[in-house]
Amino acid sequence: MAPEATKNFLPLLDAVSRDFVSVLHRRIKKAGSGNYSGDISDDLFRFAFESITNVIFGERQGMLEEVVNPEAQRFIDAIYQMFHTSVPMLNLPPDL
Repeated sequence: MAPEATKNFLPLLDAVSRDFVSVLHRRIKKAGSGNYSGDISDDLFRFAFESITNVIFGERQGMLEEVVNPEAQRFIDAIYQMFHTSVPMLNLPPDL
């Protein structure tokens, strides 16, 4: 992809990025200590998923909301499970 073409995605990704920062700020505020040292891997996965679907489909899935739509949650759980089960499958011999 040409670097100039990436500018077209900036408005879509900027909105998602701002929401992700808000999620992190909520975590920090909830911790009450002015910082947060918990696991944010699930939040990062949701950020990546929200970014990708916004660029591909042109619409948000609501993955960075306080309360996630149950249908969207089922979809992201399925994708997450697919990623975790695909890697071990790569290690199986082809004859099996």
